[in-house]
Amino acid sequence: MNQRYSKVFALPENLYAQSAPVLIAAGQLLRDSATGGVVAQLKLMNLSDQTIIAAKVCLILQDIAGNPLGKTAEQYYMDFQAKQGEFFGEKTAVPVSNVNCRSFQATVTEVVFADRTVWQGVETPWEPLPRPEAFAAEDAELQKQYRLACGEKAAYRFREERGLWLCPCGRWNLGEVCPDCGNTVQKLRELTLQALEQAKADRLAEEARQAEEARRAIEEAARKAAEEAAAKAAKHAIMRKKRIKAGLIASLALAVSSAAAALFLLVLKPMWHYRAAEELLAEGKYPQAALEFGKAGDYRDAWERCRSVSNGSFISAGIAHTVALQVDGTVEAVGNNRDGQRNVFDWVDIVAVSAGGSHTVGLKGDGTVLAVGSNNYGQCGVNKWKNIISIGAGYGFTVGLRYDGTVVAVGDNSEGQCDTSSWTGTTAISAGAYHTVGLKEDGTVVTVGDNSRGQCDSSNWENILKISAGVYHTVGLLADGKVVACGYNLYKQCEVSDWVDIVAVSAGGRHTVGLRADGTVVAVGNNDYGQCNVSDWTDIVVISAGSNYTVGICSDGTMVAVGDNTYGQCNVSNWTDIRVPQ
Repeated sequence: MNQRYSKVFALPENLYAQSAPVLIAAGQLLRDSATGGVVAQLKLMNLSDQTIIAAKVCLILQDIAGNPLGKTAEQYYMDFQAKQGEFFGEKTAVPVSNVNCRSFQATVTEVVFADRTVWQGVETPWEPLPRPEAFAAEDAELQKQYRLACGEKAAYRFREERGLWLCPCGRWNLGEVCPDCGNTVQKLRELTLQALEQAKADRLAEEARQAEEARRAIEEAARKAAEEAAAKAAKHAIMRKKRIKAGLIASLALAVSSAAAALFLLVLKPMWHYRAAEELLAEGKYPQAALEFGKAGDYRDAWERCRSVSNGSFISAGIAHTVALQVDGTVEAVGNNRDGQRNVFDWVDIVAVSAGGSHTVGLKGDGTVLAVGSNNYGQCGVNKWKNIISIGAGYGFTVGLRYDGTVVAVGDNSEGQCDTSSWTGTTAISAGAYHTVGLKEDGTVVTVGDNSRGQCDSSNWENILKISAGVYHTVGLLADGKVVACGYNLYKQCEVSDWVDIVAVSAGGRHTVGLRADGTVVAVGNNDYGQCNVSDWTDIVVISAGSNYTVGICSDGTMVAVGDNTYGQCNVSNWTDIRVPQ
């Protein structure tokens, strides 16, 4: 739907009735700002192995108190073909005649298949399926084994419910095979915890064997190189009848070291980086783990692991628009749309978002990047980027962190904010108004760009875990949960030295926000628009500070916001199913 419409109601996710061939994956009620009317929108998924060509849905309209509004509405979906696992209906607006409608219930009453057979609705109520339960093993090797057994997308526990089964990739299925990742229900039924533990032990033993073979191969290569060099030296001595020259000894050493180094680079080094990454991952050091996975190159599933643990932003507050990532990989947006920065409704497979001055950037699951909005400085020229694991949008520029720890940038470079090509070993990035901040693997910080207010004076920082760049100030989260800041402090936005137990920070226009470990939030700085009124927030898992406002994600996937709402950038209270950290 285009930006004329705002969401006023959302159905629970994944409604299902026993034996139905379809799933009501999502539904929402939208208000048309131009006419004042309302329309409904449904997203259905074909669970059957037969192609669906038509369906009929019944909507029970309700007022703001949840009371029925008389006659039900019926919607026919026709002239399409949806195979197993495919969605339909999401682009169809269902007119609602009663403008007082503020919620609805939905049931699928009829489905027509390609062979013209018809499924008629059942009396069983349409109720939400349980939310997927994350497979979160404390043993990092067991977690890895689960992905090896069930695919890289495996993040949830297998379960069966009302005739359906939940694949580890997060898709509900009716048939024997998940069309999304290829897992079979029979295999998942047999995949016990004991079987996983045994497979893990076998894999670790095999990896140890391969490491030993690699070590022996290096020793053998070194021995052969030494023998060849010695034979060459002996031949030289016989022919010349004089001592081996010093240069030949150097050649011998060079031959041995070159052979050993070559095998080390090809075999052992990637393996060591991979194992180091898993150890860091087990310690919760995600940015450092992402970089080590990147250094492992093409070894095993290093690239996928690198991208999966990198810093991802699920919400982002810009100057006057807000974007948020939904659990299905689509993006919500509110606020100013003068330059088309909210035109993200057709984005799919997104894993991170960032809102700039007048543009929006999205990171896709395959490491490529999308951008919409103002492109006056070329800040949206990201279509050729690859292997990106984190993104940041500034006022008129965009930065991207590659899996190998290098950083790319495009757009306005008037203050040198895009001069990041020399950075290496970078684990996180943040784009401010006119400066860029990078976190190094050793916990130090690098900066480029405007330093007129001291916002780049962070060279003496150490043990930093997270960073955030504002308009004229920079904030860093220390490993012990304390916070440091530098830059413009007229509104006391840098007075964060007394904060403790902080797990995330965000620098806004003239204020700073911190998320505590208990889910509460603190804020300092300018409060002219109420952007620091966060003391009553609880159960928060993600924060983002915009120019003059603040937004947060609750653990249930809903959102809260305070501050300047001139362009509707704080109208997020009706959003649901926003992605939260696992």
